[in-house]
Amino acid sequence: MPSKTPITVAHGDGIGPEIMAATLEILEASGAALEIETIEIGEKVYLRGNTAGIEPSAWDSLRRTKVFLKALSPLLRAAASRAST
Repeated sequence: MPSKTPITVAHGDGIGPEIMAATLEILEASGAALEIETIEIGEKVYLRGNTAGIEPSAWDSLRRTKVFLKALSPLLRAAASRAST
């Protein structure tokens, strides 16, 4: 049995969780051997007072896995849009 590839997954906000659930189901059905580490990003994190929308501890997972599968998060998309202008 091949070893699993660690990835960091963020389910996002709005319709993101539904999209991510379908995405992970497809990956599983395709036989992808993944070790999923879930982090929380987006509005819930922002409303807890973290204006970056991502917990500092989530960076540990991202650095460890070096793979990030992220669903929609309107809050982060808006922040990225403002940053690019």
